[in-house]
Amino acid sequence: MAKDPALLWYPGDWTQGTQLFTFEEKGAYITLLMIQFEAGSLSIDDIKYVLGNKFDAIWNRICVKFKQDEDGKYYQWRIREEKIKRVKFTESRKKNLEKSHMRQHMKQHMENENENENENVITVSNNNTTQAKKTNDDFAKDYQDSHTQVANGIRVLKINNLRQDEENLLHLLQCFVTALNHANAKKQSFNEFTQHFTNWIGTNGAKYGLKKRAF
Repeated sequence: MAKDPALLWYPGDWTQGTQLFTFEEKGAYITLLMIQFEAGSLSIDDIKYVLGNKFDAIWNRICVKFKQDEDGKYYQWRIREEKIKRVKFTESRKKNLEKSHMRQHMKQHMENENENENENVITVSNNNTTQAKKTNDDFAKDYQDSHTQVANGIRVLKINNLRQDEENLLHLLQCFVTALNHANAKKQSFNEFTQHFTNWIGTNGAKYGLKKRAF
């Protein structure tokens, strides 16, 4: 399986967490973070090799950002957490996609059988019929399976000054669906669902959203 190259980055959190570092310390810090993201925890020898003759001066300043694992190697907790979350999210998207393909396969199979038995049945537009039968939970699954919608949703979080990550977006999505179902407000189309969700984030995101975390 190919490596997932993505890493969610939070400029505001980075600025806040490194505001007392010099440019040189920031450069060393981000270099170690990127190496950790690719290779995992770092031994002290790895860190010394990367920092070279600046090890003593720089490591004494940035070491507070790292923890040690059971093997004595160093890691930055936020990078480790984001990588674990990213792996879990990618796996869940893959499973959802597989389920979606299976649903489509079974749907096509049933449609073919019905077509053979009911050639003279008058039907409405396939798109409208399918959309009308979907529940709010179905639309939510379609939303999280769409790379485009997830990316747009994170941009909406940024516009509303909320924590900009997939975990927060999907958390708000679940809150939104719960509110719809509680009010018995069924959406008639995916476009209507996504537009309402965007507006809902603007008015309810601060209330239900997850708090920002510093690097």
